[in-house]
Amino acid sequence: MRAAQKHPTAIKLEPLLKFTQKHMCQTPREKLLHLCDQNRGPSLLSRIVHDTTPVLAGKSLGRMNRTMLRQLLPIIDDMGNYDSIDLHAWLRHAITVVSTNATYGNLNPFQNRHIEDTFWELERNVALLLANIVPWLVAPKTWRARKRLCAAFKDYFDLAGYEDGSDLLAMRYRSFLRAGLTHGEIAYAEVHLIVGLLTNTVPAAFWVHFELFSRAKLLEEIRGEVEQNALNVAPDGTHIIDSGYLRDYCPLLLSTYQEVLRMRTTMVTIRFVTQDVVLADNYFLRSGSMLFMPAKQLGRHQSAWGTSADGFDGRRFLRSTKTIDDNGHKKKDPRRTGGFMAFGVSPTICPGRHFSTSEILPLVAMIALRYDIDIAPVGRLWRAPPRTKSATTSNMSPVEGRFPLTLKKRQNEQSMDLDHYCVWGKSRRRIVNC
Repeated sequence: MRAAQKHPTAIKLEPLLKFTQKHMCQTPREKLLHLCDQNRGPSLLSRIVHDTTPVLAGKSLGRMNRTMLRQLLPIIDDMGNYDSIDLHAWLRHAITVVSTNATYGNLNPFQNRHIEDTFWELERNVALLLANIVPWLVAPKTWRARKRLCAAFKDYFDLAGYEDGSDLLAMRYRSFLRAGLTHGEIAYAEVHLIVGLLTNTVPAAFWVHFELFSRAKLLEEIRGEVEQNALNVAPDGTHIIDSGYLRDYCPLLLSTYQEVLRMRTTMVTIRFVTQDVVLADNYFLRSGSMLFMPAKQLGRHQSAWGTSADGFDGRRFLRSTKTIDDNGHKKKDPRRTGGFMAFGVSPTICPGRHFSTSEILPLVAMIALRYDIDIAPVGRLWRAPPRTKSATTSNMSPVEGRFPLTLKKRQNEQSMDLDHYCVWGKSRRRIVNC
């Protein structure tokens, strides 16, 4: 993998961008050629991908996160009105609402529950659209769902909803408009962004909750860590979680999150070989071929993670972790750079990783501190639900069906209900491949 990274001019992502823009986003041929034209340097499509990173960092990321966290609190508050929930459905709705509101602003089409349901109907078999083989016959429900979703987004752009949206949306809108796309065509181009925004975050959040609440000892340790390092109590008694402290001063929570990504990812990073190249003086790749790098296999390889590679270890990513060899000597954790690929492969790493992390960590922390959760009916063992068999593009092992849980509010020592909310705090730690 490292050898492939040393040849960015010969092994590229660009052809895959063109493929998805053509088949998923239905961009007309002439405008697609303009988007992919490299005669004067990097194509417009490549520049959009490149420009996504700065608008999902710094002040732009801060604005999105503040909006997201502000809207997450009432949803978590409402959770306490129920004795049981379907964890999968609840997380899907919560993350869809707060993520898209933070991206699209007050006129967000997803505020209509019908549009939300339409997207998830589309996402279920969106991979069938990539084949582009008479999709209205092969996947009629998915094809119609895309039409309904894109019609709603065309109305959004016609109403200038982008003026109240995020910097991410503004950058994309300006770029596609300069490329000559109409509002209807830009609406189709948004499918790619929405898929990236939601389809991995929802299952990742599910698996973090599953792994945490099914391990009582780990749950109590993380609760204690958050209470000690990220929780402040205001003079009026309100409990305030600083999201920046979750990342900087709650290493066990962050390590558990990263371990979930390592264990659950099914990502296969794809690159196109655009010119003949030899990797590591040993492997010849011919121009026109494709290179596949499977994160699941590399993420569980013992050469990178040691003999415990196949098992879940919430402490695996703690920087201070040391192990003891057979002679009683301490040795460093056998992790290697490149063994963790949940966010892709450099130089093209998922630009949304900071936003999704800033969403999942506070969500987990607030739920863990406010609620006791158990499998329903009480007394059953925690068993991983089956993975979906549909043609989704998610690479975080999305689950199939319902996952019922019982819940009740936790109480403090004075038997008073805790009132937590989370504020956006800038973190010094960046979520990158380890």
